[in-house]
Amino acid sequence: MCTTLLKEATAATVAGHHAAASALYLRIACLYRISRYPCMNSDVKWRAFEAQKAAYMMATAAWVDPIEEIFIPHDFRQGADKEEIPVYVRLPSKASKSNPAPTVLLLTGLDGHRPDNTQRTHEFLNRGWACVIAEIPGTADCPADPKDPKSPDRLWDSIFAWMTRRNVFDMSRVCVWGLSAGGYYAIRIAHTHHGHLVGSVAQGAGAHLFFSKEWLEHVDNHEYPFR
Repeated sequence: MCTTLLKEATAATVAGHHAAASALYLRIACLYRISRYPCMNSDVKWRAFEAQKAAYMMATAAWVDPIEEIFIPHDFRQGADKEEIPVYVRLPSKASKSNPAPTVLLLTGLDGHRPDNTQRTHEFLNRGWACVIAEIPGTADCPADPKDPKSPDRLWDSIFAWMTRRNVFDMSRVCVWGLSAGGYYAIRIAHTHHGHLVGSVAQGAGAHLFFSKEWLEHVDNHEYPFR
């Protein structure tokens, strides 16, 4: 099915039917998302994730305010941290150094990653907000060492330093929004990096007893142990 859709998307692009091409590429990206869901625990699933990202970038290229993939230098990396932090960035058309935009730092979850947030970015832009989308440690392309409990703090240090240098983000109006497991990091970052934030939203977050031995013993039941 992806091969057929890809041919249709390519033909639509060549014909200049960019909205139709974008819709087709989004459909292709969704199919690859299903293929790699819920985690990339095999080479086949990793290839599906790479294909999802490629299709998604093709889908967003024709948008008035496209999504840009940026590789941030991980200035504060240590140990097994990798050198670059891949993020998706979407800016309102009017955002500039002289008119910086309020910004949402969106933190993804265990099984939802950067290419899975189309409607959210639409809503941000409708409100004049920029967004930076980052994956959490231990998932997808996140470079933070998942075995080092201090690596998340270094990750946010590098992201905030880069946002400050970029000059198009209004650093006096930055909110973090964490989805699912990303909600835990939204809670944590509100404590460790509160000086950078005007607010923090933890959506479906696990915290406190969620990480206790008694609760985690039920993790293989394939349900979040919320009560």
